[in-house]
Amino acid sequence: MENSVSRKDLTISPLRFARATRRAAMGANFTGVVFCVAYFLLFRLIHDLRTPSFSLTVSLGVYLALMSVGLLITKRRQRPVLAYAKALEAGENPGREAGAAAMARLLDLPFAQASVSLVNWVVAALLVPALTLGDTLFTVPPGLAAARYLRIFAGVLVAGAVAGALAFFYAENHVRRVLPLWFPDGRLEDAAAARRLRLRTRMGISLVLSGLLPVSLLAVLSVNRVRMFLSYDPGDVLSDLTKLAVFFLSSSALLTLAVARLYAKSVVGPISGLARAMDKVKVGDLSVRVDVCSNDELGSLSEDFNDMVEGLRDRERMRIISLELEKGRQIQQDFLPGVLPDAPGWELCAELTPAREVSGDFYDVFYVGEGLLAIAVGDVCDKGVGSALFMALIRSLLRVYSRRRGACDGDRAVLSTIPEGRDERTVSAAGLVNRYLAAEHGGLCMFATLFWGVLDLSDGSLFYVNAGHEPPVVLRGGRAVSVLASSGPAVGVISGIAYPWKKIVLESGDTLFCYTDGATEAQDPEGRAFSRQRLMETLETAPSGAHRMVEGVRRALAAYGRCAPCADDVTLLAVKREE
Repeated sequence: MENSVSRKDLTISPLRFARATRRAAMGANFTGVVFCVAYFLLFRLIHDLRTPSFSLTVSLGVYLALMSVGLLITKRRQRPVLAYAKALEAGENPGREAGAAAMARLLDLPFAQASVSLVNWVVAALLVPALTLGDTLFTVPPGLAAARYLRIFAGVLVAGAVAGALAFFYAENHVRRVLPLWFPDGRLEDAAAARRLRLRTRMGISLVLSGLLPVSLLAVLSVNRVRMFLSYDPGDVLSDLTKLAVFFLSSSALLTLAVARLYAKSVVGPISGLARAMDKVKVGDLSVRVDVCSNDELGSLSEDFNDMVEGLRDRERMRIISLELEKGRQIQQDFLPGVLPDAPGWELCAELTPAREVSGDFYDVFYVGEGLLAIAVGDVCDKGVGSALFMALIRSLLRVYSRRRGACDGDRAVLSTIPEGRDERTVSAAGLVNRYLAAEHGGLCMFATLFWGVLDLSDGSLFYVNAGHEPPVVLRGGRAVSVLASSGPAVGVISGIAYPWKKIVLESGDTLFCYTDGATEAQDPEGRAFSRQRLMETLETAPSGAHRMVEGVRRALAAYGRCAPCADDVTLLAVKREE
């Protein structure tokens, strides 16, 4: 169980907690003693004792002995909890297993203190009458001896029930204060072995303590007193019964108030906290969190509420991310040419299908001079937002480098020699992009395959560089006559590379078809790739024309995938020289 509590958050120190729980146990048992003394004095039970001073001394000794044993037992059970809290106070991380064990012990502490208290009082209820009555049990008639024993036993036993209940609720109150402080990230399932007092059981105990037990004891002792006083004056019997009734009614009323207060604090408090938290959630505050303070239905409900709010926060974050991605998709679409340039005598068509909201693929077609049309198709490694940002950078660099005339001395190493009439920067923009990416962003381990060409619209000559990209295809008469193979590695990998240019002439009726690997690697539902061979067959059977060719390939990919999700971005670009 990982715990991120800082030292300043431990507003309740381990020592303070240990002292508070011991005081609570002693207070609960002292309440039981007060009940016993009042009971003995009111009904003149002291006069039934052989030697009052000796009897009181023996009873007090038994009580103190049992109290000492109970405190030792609870102190021993607290050791793992206190050791865990001290480790947190020292800024250490005790670990998940230690946290789970300590949390289970902490949740079991009320049960332990109540159990020890009840056992002690049961032992006292058995021993105190025998120790205090002494040989008077053997010198009076058996019926009278049994009645005397029963009166003392019943009073001590009821006092023990009251003390045990108070010990439980007092200890639970202290546990609820420290549980969210010492285990803010802990979950009840981590302490599954801990005992759980369900709400219906808690309510039953409260009703028994505040109503059923006093009334039952009143009835039993009333019959017992009547049997003992049959030979007494009826007025004395009536007076004793009146005192008995008044004592138990007043005791029951006080106990009812005490138990009701404790029960309300243990039940109404968490419910009120949940209600306040729900009011905040209703107005849109998703930072709210309720403390998980008990190992019952309310504790589980608090955990479920926190999980619900966390789920709402995740959904809200996803909604915001979705909106941001949609905005990013729109911005990326604006980076791509909305309308391809008008090129007399040529037909152009391009299409990009992203696998996600944003894409790492890109294409661009723009004029770099009179009659010179630049064509770019690229594929950035990976997918998603990072690739989209890299794609925007490469596209911008290509436009800047290809339109900038003249070369700087630092550019000579990556510029290719271009025939007369061609600006060397136009074709060598790929090398300049590679140098910039490797020098400025090499630490990102990002790269991109790139096909970069400059087409002379007047004679169909195409000067190009293929930087590790899928080889474009030149089709003539429905047949693939040329494949523009790679002439160097992807851009952004190795700095200082001079990509050699190549040349091809597109004759009338020829079509240049460019694509990214998302087309050849598209998969059917069985996971089989579309393949380059199938792409070639599709191109050779596709209708003539750039638009119809792109549409034919797109439909073939869709039919092959049969609604399977796209694993990669797909970019298709066709340039046809009209006949």
